[in-house]
Amino acid sequence: MHYVAARLLWDHTVDVPALLEEFYQKFYAEAAAPMKRYHEALERQVATCGKHFPGNAPVFAATVFTEPLLAELQGSLDEAARIATHELVKRRIEKIALSTQYAARLSEYFRLRDRALKLPAPQQKEALGEAIQKVATLRSDVVGNRARYEGVASGSYMSGDLLLAREIKTLQAKVEGRQSEPPPKRGKKKR
Repeated sequence: MHYVAARLLWDHTVDVPALLEEFYQKFYAEAAAPMKRYHEALERQVATCGKHFPGNAPVFAATVFTEPLLAELQGSLDEAARIATHELVKRRIEKIALSTQYAARLSEYFRLRDRALKLPAPQQKEALGEAIQKVATLRSDVVGNRARYEGVASGSYMSGDLLLAREIKTLQAKVEGRQSEPPPKRGKKKR
């Protein structure tokens, strides 16, 4: 959490549990308790799932955002939304809820894709079609609602030629039995 990290940079002797309580109270006000449970559940899952966050969604999304965790997170969000009274707190909870929904949808897609890729060829085509539909719907929602997803999905996920679009093209090529184009190399642009 950036709030704690920033304070620790200034004073490494700070009482971290007290600092976290301060954060939850100041950021979530009356919804502090359920949002504390939300953040602690997510932190616990990240710490115990066996994956580290390299910034690569396909590597960690389905492993971190399991169905039991998502249910627990949603329960905390629902409670927080019910008891929040301040408009700013409500907007913060809504943004976190949207982030959680996005993570759930992305994770569901990766689970479907990974299951489909393990199936024998005849069943794989239909299963990949379902995965393509999931990711295409997600991409359409993100690209069509850029302002809503600002701060939720990175710019690369909103771009027409990056991850979600590449995922769609790759799976469509597999369904059609053709080789997909490799993703473009990333690196320094020549001047």
